[in-house]
Amino acid sequence: MGQPTSESDPPPNPGPFSPNEPGVIFTANLKGNELANVACEGLGGVIAAARQGIGRIRATWYLPYSFLRHAGLSVC
Repeated sequence: MGQPTSESDPPPNPGPFSPNEPGVIFTANLKGNELANVACEGLGGVIAAARQGIGRIRATWYLPYSFLRHAGLSVC
Protein backbone atom coordinates (compact mmCIF):
# COMPACT_ATOMS: atom_id res chain seq x y z
CA MET A 1 0.00 0.00 0.00
CA GLY A 2 1.23 3.50 -0.73
CA GLN A 3 3.27 2.49 -3.76
CA PRO A 4 1.94 3.30 -7.24
CA THR A 5 0.88 0.18 -9.12
CA SER A 6 1.53 1.58 -12.58
CA GLU A 7 3.08 4.62 -14.21
CA SER A 8 -0.35 6.24 -14.61
CA ASP A 9 -1.11 6.12 -10.86
CA PRO A 10 -0.31 9.29 -8.90
CA PRO A 11 2.46 9.11 -6.28
CA PRO A 12 1.34 8.59 -2.69
CA ASN A 13 0.47 11.65 -0.64
CA PRO A 14 3.35 12.37 1.77
CA GLY A 15 0.87 13.64 4.38
CA PRO A 16 1.01 16.75 6.50
CA PHE A 17 4.21 18.23 7.83
CA SER A 18 5.46 16.96 11.13
CA PRO A 19 5.05 19.57 13.88
CA ASN A 20 8.72 19.02 14.76
CA GLU A 21 10.02 20.16 11.37
CA PRO A 22 11.98 23.42 11.60
CA GLY A 23 9.95 26.41 10.57
CA VAL A 24 6.50 24.84 10.78
CA ILE A 25 5.75 26.41 14.15
CA PHE A 26 6.94 29.81 12.91
CA THR A 27 4.89 29.70 9.72
CA ALA A 28 1.85 28.49 11.63
CA ASN A 29 2.27 31.41 14.04
CA LEU A 30 2.59 33.84 11.13
CA LYS A 31 -0.43 32.38 9.33
CA GLY A 32 -2.51 32.40 12.49
CA ASN A 33 -1.85 36.06 13.27
CA GLU A 34 -0.79 38.50 10.56
CA LEU A 35 -1.91 36.46 7.55
CA ALA A 36 -5.23 35.28 9.01
CA ASN A 37 -8.08 36.82 7.03
CA VAL A 38 -5.80 39.28 5.25
CA ALA A 39 -7.61 41.03 2.41
CA CYS A 40 -5.45 43.17 0.15
CA GLU A 41 -5.78 44.70 -3.28
CA GLY A 42 -2.48 43.23 -4.38
CA LEU A 43 0.48 41.19 -3.33
CA GLY A 44 2.16 44.22 -1.75
CA GLY A 45 -0.27 44.19 1.17
CA VAL A 46 0.32 40.51 1.83
CA ILE A 47 4.08 41.03 1.73
CA ALA A 48 3.79 43.95 4.17
CA ALA A 49 1.69 41.84 6.55
CA ALA A 50 4.19 38.97 6.33
CA ARG A 51 7.12 41.32 7.02
CA GLN A 52 5.29 42.75 10.02
CA GLY A 53 4.76 39.21 11.34
CA ILE A 54 8.37 38.24 10.77
CA GLY A 55 9.43 41.34 12.68
CA ARG A 56 7.10 40.39 15.54
CA ILE A 57 8.49 36.85 15.65
CA ARG A 58 12.08 38.14 15.62
CA ALA A 59 11.30 40.57 18.45
CA THR A 60 9.56 37.89 20.54
CA TRP A 61 12.48 36.25 22.31
CA TYR A 62 10.52 33.31 23.76
CA LEU A 63 9.05 32.00 20.48
CA PRO A 64 12.31 30.41 19.19
CA TYR A 65 12.90 28.88 22.63
CA SER A 66 9.35 27.50 22.64
CA PHE A 67 10.11 25.85 19.30
CA LEU A 68 13.32 24.32 20.65
CA ARG A 69 11.53 23.01 23.74
CA HIS A 70 8.69 21.59 21.62
CA ALA A 71 11.21 19.86 19.35
CA GLY A 72 13.13 18.45 22.33
CA LEU A 73 16.25 20.52 21.58
CA SER A 74 18.30 22.95 23.62
CA VAL A 75 20.67 25.84 22.97
CA CYS A 76 23.56 24.33 24.95
